Amino acid sequence: MLHSRRPPSFLGVLAASALFAADARSQAVRINEIMYAPFGAEPEWVELFSDAVAQVNLRGWLMSDAGVTQHLVSAADACLDPGSFVVLTKDTAALAAVRPAVRGKVIEVAGFPALNNTGDAVRLYNSQGSVIDSVAYLPPWGGAVGGASLERIDAGSPSQNPSNWGSSHDLTGGTPAGENSIARKSLDVRPAQGSTETISSGEVMLSALIRNEGRLPAEGVAATFYDEAASVSGRSLSLIGRIPISASILPGDSALVHCTWASPDPGSHTVLVVTEFPSDQRPANDSLRFATRVPASWNLVVINEIMYEPLEGEPEFLEILNLSRASIGLVGWVMGDGSTSVEIPAGTPSLQPGACMVMAADSGLYLFFPGLRDGTGVWIPRSGMPTLNNDGDRLSLHDPAGVLVDSVAYSPVWHNPAVFDTRGRSLERIVARGESNNASNWTTCAASEGGTPGRRNSTGLMPSPSGALLSCSPNPFSPDNDGRDDATVIHYALPVGVWAVHATVFDARGRTIRHLATSTPGVGQGDLVWDGRDDDRARCRMGIYIVLLEAIEQSSGGKVTAKGVVVLAAKL
Repeated sequence: MLHSRRPPSFLGVLAASALFAADARSQAVRINEIMYAPFGAEPEWVELFSDAVAQVNLRGWLMSDAGVTQHLVSAADACLDPGSFVVLTKDTAALAAVRPAVRGKVIEVAGFPALNNTGDAVRLYNSQGSVIDSVAYLPPWGGAVGGASLERIDAGSPSQNPSNWGSSHDLTGGTPAGENSIARKSLDVRPAQGSTETISSGEVMLSALIRNEGRLPAEGVAATFYDEAASVSGRSLSLIGRIPISASILPGDSALVHCTWASPDPGSHTVLVVTEFPSDQRPANDSLRFATRVPASWNLVVINEIMYEPLEGEPEFLEILNLSRASIGLVGWVMGDGSTSVEIPAGTPSLQPGACMVMAADSGLYLFFPGLRDGTGVWIPRSGMPTLNNDGDRLSLHDPAGVLVDSVAYSPVWHNPAVFDTRGRSLERIVARGESNNASNWTTCAASEGGTPGRRNSTGLMPSPSGALLSCSPNPFSPDNDGRDDATVIHYALPVGVWAVHATVFDARGRTIRHLATSTPGVGQGDLVWDGRDDDRARCRMGIYIVLLEAIEQSSGGKVTAKGVVVLAAKL
């Protein structure tokens, strides 16, 4: 309850606290809990606790706040047994109405002082007028929000130590006439803090600070980490790892444990860490949840189709494709074009392996592509998606950790030159794992609807087999824009090293037709795409063509070469 009287002098209270230390130990009655900011009709109250070795009679005892006025606790005998509690309040009937479960001793104190929400003091005097205990509290100590009481942690620790107090964890907001919800136990360990660090591609380091809150050393403690996922039926747990703590944790000390999480799915996760301690006397605080975001690898999810110049009434759309072998949580991912970005919201389903999600400007997309109603993932941002410029734009996809996963700087010249009017036709990626910004890896959608959102691209090709140093597939191929075998994928496999790759297409007479790669970085295996056109984007004639690959190792200068033959044919 907030009052407007003059704030107390806390320096005076603190100075007085040093004078009653010896007498307080002899009386051993503590101010144990203070309800100074109750909710609703609950009256303010103060709980006392006796840790004396003998019974204490409260007759003639007094209490006050930070002011000078003292109030009689009880004119009659009011005996407090060792280890027992008594609650002091201004209205016992009102307290009973709000807290009917209180079964301990409750005393109504005439003129019970109003306790300031902004900070005040509670003082307790014995019948001789000696100060037995005094607490000058401040809101940062706890108890200032939501109707929770201010609870003492350890009766044996100083009353004026802010770290010896905290807000009640009890669901009712307080524990009058009962053990404090945060009272120190003899044996009590808990996870106090959790953190995450990406240590390498595909690995995450989870850390947890395990604190001994008890009075005695804790031995045989272990920390177990789980990946907690929401499901329709509740929450499911997937074990990440169990880390034993070999050393004893002394009272008040902590142990930092680390657990390596191998190959977690990219996206947002909730990590649950649980302490295992068979002797623990407070199991309610044995678990801790913390959120983490696992970054995705480059090209794990790719921008797969772009409709930047739709027909009148048709919305723009983008399609992203999951190339990984695991489902990927998309919540928190961001799509942008440099000037505008939009974040994928909570509740968006995970993207399954090999599946795609369509991002559209509005629901008119369903009218142009009715097949999307068959459960295909479609997301229509409420705040609008980035505007796709007709003259080209740069799109970027970031994961929740801010890592750039894919980027495409598309241009109208990426369309098939044989298509006179590209309005209402999307740009499709040809090889899903091919280069995102290679014009040869994009072409005009060949489907009659003009786009293939939610399904395999009409011009999409699978990479060729990797058995040879250089191979072409399909072979023959027929670049007639019918959506079938319109390009060939040139797959190469290089020895260990970092290479500069050059790839050139020659005709049967040895004339240079097309430069597919010029000093392109290469490591291991890779794919190049030839769409059957020369460097001037003119369609090549039917016939036999030779693909020459030259790769130069950047550190040693070593060179490897390979040749392959591919046939450009008419419609098969």
